[in-house]
Amino acid sequence: MLKIFMSYASEDRELVRPYFGRFKAMGLDPWMDIEKLLPGQRWEGAIEKAFREAHVIVLFMSPRSVDKRGFVQREANEAVQNLRLYKPDDIYVMPLMLEKCEVPHQIASILQYVDLSTPGAWEVIEKSIAIAAEQRKISLTVGDEHGPFRIFTDSLKERAKGTPGYDIDIAFPRVVCEKSPNSASQLSAIFAGRAASIAATVRTATWDQDPSLFPADTDGDDGFSVNSDGRWESFNVVNSNEGFFSLTCNVSWYGARAAHPNHHFETFNYLIQNDSLRLLRLYDFFDTYLKALDEISSICRQQLEREFWRRTGATPDEEARKWIADGCSPNEPEHFAAFAARADGFTFLFPPYQVGPYALGSWTVEVAYYDLLQHLRPSGPHTWAMGAPQ
Repeated sequence: MLKIFMSYASEDRELVRPYFGRFKAMGLDPWMDIEKLLPGQRWEGAIEKAFREAHVIVLFMSPRSVDKRGFVQREANEAVQNLRLYKPDDIYVMPLMLEKCEVPHQIASILQYVDLSTPGAWEVIEKSIAIAAEQRKISLTVGDEHGPFRIFTDSLKERAKGTPGYDIDIAFPRVVCEKSPNSASQLSAIFAGRAASIAATVRTATWDQDPSLFPADTDGDDGFSVNSDGRWESFNVVNSNEGFFSLTCNVSWYGARAAHPNHHFETFNYLIQNDSLRLLRLYDFFDTYLKALDEISSICRQQLEREFWRRTGATPDEEARKWIADGCSPNEPEHFAAFAARADGFTFLFPPYQVGPYALGSWTVEVAYYDLLQHLRPSGPHTWAMGAPQ
């Protein structure tokens, strides 16, 4: 990831701060003291380290910064001096003019600056960043746009031999957003922490090892044991706007020497208000929750029986109907815990075994908000999911 060091005068902090978000949204790793320094951290050493590690130094120029002595001038001078270590066409220092000012001679004489007030300035910066990344052979990942958020895919991968061993591969989102930076940071922390917690659970311990039950037979040239516990995950962003974020995690797992892997869903629906998150449960959406469950259950049964016919070519017999009815009974609210709130309704997710045999796989049912209007809270969370102004 391309590292960007942001040099500016403290008086310009609020003018510069939006560019931190812009750089993050480009998939870069920007460093800005107000965003990165931790309480109690020795700031001089942290600044020096970030400066030395940066691939590109961005100098934000204004009447305050060009006349200021101390760290700002020192950073500018150091950056210009470091140019001697680079090839003539390498992009290492990027002077950006925040406000009209007299550009210092040591910069104007050797570097082209960008006036941020001119049309197309940001496009020029993006092109320069792309060239800098290419010069350093760093691949820029721009992420995927979901409403106001940009989503990058990070992963936690780990394998260990043993009797049994384990195999972990968890994809999770890293979220950036200029308009809601705190919410984006919270989402990233939640899912990164969740991945770390899962890995800590899946890893086998020394007392779990039993060669008599899990012999160290191998699969492939790497000598990795097929008798391993496994956890593999992907995710999907279902709905994202300025007031709502809905994501599903598709979880596959395997126990050493099990007959087959299994699958389930974990879902996360967040209301976003004042740039902070509120985790929602299904009951948060309804004034009459139990009556809503009756309605949801009835709709799910009808759709699942129709889907059974589509998959098998036969209408469900008494056993299949009972399996479906038991798996989406309104008397068991946890059966509907895996849900996503879309812009037009709910998607309920049912893993293998809940409403049918493993061989038929997992199931999803969509229930429109319209069909539940008499139970939904007026101006409740579904209005956030729909993207209505709050």
